[in-house]
Formats: sequence, C-alpha cells, structure tokens
Amino acid sequence: MADIVANCELRNSAGKTVKGSEVLATKITGLYFSAHWCIWCRRFTPILKNFYEQLLDNEEFEIIFVSADKSEKALMNYYRDAHGKWLYLPYGCDEINTLWNRYNIRTMPTLIILRPGGDVITRDAVAHVKRRTPQETLQQWKNGEIDEKKSKCSFM
Repeated sequence: MADIVANCELRNSAGKTVKGSEVLATKITGLYFSAHWCIWCRRFTPILKNFYEQLLDNEEFEIIFVSADKSEKALMNYYRDAHGKWLYLPYGCDEINTLWNRYNIRTMPTLIILRPGGDVITRDAVAHVKRRTPQETLQQWKNGEIDEKKSKCSFM
C-alpha cells in the first residue's frame, strides 16, 4: 500500500496538498472507500466523522477518502457536506483504481486500517468504529488487538 499512496498528492479540507509518504510514515491511517450514491456510506460517514473529530488532537491517526463517486463534483459535494477534515485522493487520480483493486473492495463502506509504513491492521474497521469509543479503538489498533471473527458488522 505504501508504494501506491507514498508518491500521491493527497488533499486536505482546505485544498492544500499533503504528500502521502508523510502520512504513511508516522500515522495509523484509515483508507475509507465510499461514495455519495451508496446509502450505507451516507449512513456510516457521519459516524466516522464523529469518531475522527474525537481524535483530532491525536496526531497519530489520519483518514484518506478513496472515492467511488462518478464525477469530481459528486466527490467534492459529498466530501464538503458529510466528511470530516480528513484527507482525500483527488478525482481522477490513478491511485484510486489501484487501491480498489489492490484491496479487492467489493462492498461499501469499507474502512481499512494501516500501521505506519502501510501494513494492514484490519480490513473491517467499520465494525470497530461503530462498536467502541474512538480512544479505545485507536489504542487497540496501535496494539494490534483485533479479532476479525468478532468484528463483522452490518447496517441492515
């Protein structure tokens, strides 16, 4: 993963560019695969936004939005209206499709958590975010205390 995002120019909520390598080197990073047209994503995004906002003072965690929206306008409207102040891959960035394929994303929302350096901690972080406090969850991710068998979650 690090090889995909490291050279990518991510954007923040102010439109400023951030190098992917800077984020991946020091932070636990969530890759958030989502789109405005996905009803389950629109239900989960406010939960993730609240989770993220409770960790804003913690400089060890970041989220990168990897959109499946069908236009730049759709991506930006969804990002501005519903997302936290996390990072995103700009519309049309080649790395978007590469990440979707590398992680074999078939359902949304999907939140994959990576260690600094890019190794996967969990592919099922949606369940973790919904079930525990942000501080507990971040600590468990840092410690690698993840039980994937217990983490399955559904919006239905």
